[in-house]
Amino acid sequence: MFDNYFGTPFAREDRTVSTTQLSLTAATYNTTDKRARIAVVTVEAQPIRYTRDGTTINGGATPPVGDVHAAGNDPIILIDRTAIANFRMVRSGGTDATVHVTYYA
Repeated sequence: MFDNYFGTPFAREDRTVSTTQLSLTAATYNTTDKRARIAVVTVEAQPIRYTRDGTTINGGATPPVGDVHAAGNDPIILIDRTAIANFRMVRSGGTDATVHVTYYA
């Protein structure tokens, strides 16, 4: 869907998002021959709460920290290596979520 616009996809990962803060996998988006400059994060089945600036988040924090992204909405697009490295997420509801991430060089 985004290949013509974002460039060449070179890696992908699926992550289960639970109550413990989770970031994207540096070894996946920074390989020996490619570094991601864009990441497309698709949220499946359950909502997540996320930040792009490295802020520590906790699913049970009061007040909640980060933005909520519902499953099935348009993907979260990270267009900056710093935003990719600083991306943090936890589940927003009572059930784990799944995210699918595609990295573009």
